[in-house]
Amino acid sequence: MNCARAVKHLLRETDWLLLVSCTAAAVYGLLLIYSASASGAGGNPTMQLLCLILGILTACAVSTINYRALTRYWYLLALPTVLLTALTFTPLGYEVPGTDDRNWLVLPLGSQNFLLQPSELLKITFIVTFSQHIVWLGSRIRKPLPLLGLCLHGALPILLVFLQGDDGNAFIIILLFAALLIIGGIPLGYAAGGTISLAAVIPLVWRYMSPDKQARFLCLFQIEAYRNTTGWQQELSVTAIGAGGWLGVGYLQGGDDNLYARQNDFIFTVAGEEFGFIGAILVLLLLGIILVLLYRVAQKATEPTGKLLCSGMLALMASQAVVNIGMALRVMPVLGITLPFFSAGGSSLLTLFLGIGIAMSVYRYRRSLY
Repeated sequence: MNCARAVKHLLRETDWLLLVSCTAAAVYGLLLIYSASASGAGGNPTMQLLCLILGILTACAVSTINYRALTRYWYLLALPTVLLTALTFTPLGYEVPGTDDRNWLVLPLGSQNFLLQPSELLKITFIVTFSQHIVWLGSRIRKPLPLLGLCLHGALPILLVFLQGDDGNAFIIILLFAALLIIGGIPLGYAAGGTISLAAVIPLVWRYMSPDKQARFLCLFQIEAYRNTTGWQQELSVTAIGAGGWLGVGYLQGGDDNLYARQNDFIFTVAGEEFGFIGAILVLLLLGIILVLLYRVAQKATEPTGKLLCSGMLALMASQAVVNIGMALRVMPVLGITLPFFSAGGSSLLTLFLGIGIAMSVYRYRRSLY
């Protein structure tokens, strides 16, 4: 009887709306990845399906663990993640052809190799550890020395990912760092000062950027000059989306343009081309629902740790969605950022469901004091 009551309670306190919404987005993404792979763009739909199933199981399992225990023993998550990230700087590190990022590890999985991207897990770990750091400081976050400690905390993952050559994920962690500081209660004067300081160093950063990376920004403004060079991916992307019209060219009928990274960085293009404006809006709608549900859980949280964890996941998904869709629409530079739940990539999908599992844990244990 007690067992039946426990199961009933477990099911009742599961945030089914959030889990189903994320699953629906991932299933839609799987359909898009299958189409992209059928057109020769790459991607492994079978592996993506396996990671989707594992991701759902992971989210459900993590949701049964009190999130306070996850933050209390943050080092059990942080240390392995930092170690895995550090291994990318050894001969175990792998650079995917066509990129300049050495941010993968090759893991044998039966007859195939599974490419693990530790920086994806690092983003989730950073949300957990940084949230705990902010809560531990409490009102001391307004003092210069504790704030310096938070800056050093944020600098470690940013530097590690930047040294891998993964500018996109380094940028996302910077946005997470800023969002969590603001939500955590940093004085607005400090936030304004940090923004001004960041703006001041942009010319210096620009000076030391490689010509290729500078061109990624310049091609947004000098379209004709870079149309056939650095801007060719985005040129093909906006052309394909435009060709989709209202209802699209049809499922499995797109992809004749040989757009590179169609299965991950430009998965939004597949939706826009094959399902048209309606398909693109459906992507935005699903992402919007997930963000609203994460905001709802953050508002329901009864203490700062839960609010910060859910807010961090919301900031992660929102920033990646804006950057990724902006890339496809040629309003953001190509930074190699995946679209949450839609893009091909087992590491991305699994870690996103891990983060969703943490948010579901906040929902489940929001009334619990321990």
